[in-house]
Amino acid sequence: LQSPFQPMQLQVADDLDWRDLNGVEFKSLRLQIEHGDPIRLRPSVATTYSRSRGTERNGLLGNVGLNRSKLGCRKPGRPGLYQDRLNGIYKMTIHIERLTGAEMPAALPALARLRISEFLDWPYLYNGTLNYEEIYLKEFAASLGAVIVVARNGDDIVGVSTGAPLAHHQAEFGAPFRKAGFDVSRVFYFGESVLNPKFRRQGIGHRFFDEREAHARGLGGFTHTTFCSVVRPDDHPAKPPNATPLDAFWLKRGYEKIPGLIANFSWPDVGELADSSKLMQFWMRAL
Repeated sequence: LQSPFQPMQLQVADDLDWRDLNGVEFKSLRLQIEHGDPIRLRPSVATTYSRSRGTERNGLLGNVGLNRSKLGCRKPGRPGLYQDRLNGIYKMTIHIERLTGAEMPAALPALARLRISEFLDWPYLYNGTLNYEEIYLKEFAASLGAVIVVARNGDDIVGVSTGAPLAHHQAEFGAPFRKAGFDVSRVFYFGESVLNPKFRRQGIGHRFFDEREAHARGLGGFTHTTFCSVVRPDDHPAKPPNATPLDAFWLKRGYEKIPGLIANFSWPDVGELADSSKLMQFWMRAL
């Protein structure tokens, strides 16, 4: 390891307990940099690691013992962690990959698990089962022109986003568009975007939209992309007090609610034994 200015040396030091910004600990990371000046680690769009056990000081994370920003090193025994060569920030390496055709089935088990775990929370409150997921996702993967975008942390899939031509997706999704006079053959439908909470706030949500929009453009013939979100009353008893809708994010992406473009879908909410009907509002934008 060396900086552009002078040589630096690493040696094994005392065990360190590291904690990421979400409170996840990494035990016994052994590293020492022989230099007296500190680095000030700044929060990043990726997961940031600090020797300060996660303590935030005036918006900046604590010191790791080196005041040289243009370094590049991979921590021993921690694949996926690296030191940014520009600002000294330790990040989790996330790879975004677009899957189509025969590449998709291998990602379906991870997609099923993430759908069940992440849709369990507000606002979907989805009480899903692997049996249903297997049927639904196999049908989706067989759709002509379908795509799965995966976020990988090493070999682990930590996030998944899907899309398919509306005309080749389940008929219930296209019904409101046909009723409203849209040409469904020109609309590309975005399904779920599910992500392990530990990896949120890193720009992955934007990448999911970027990749699916690029896929739709690449197929050709599509003029619009769309997705739907569940409509829940503000006074719903399961709504958390700090719940924040994603409307601002979707508007920033150029999507708008289409008045009257609403479908009804059914699934069992948490605590329910039978399906109950839900209103789903569609959003659209021009490609």
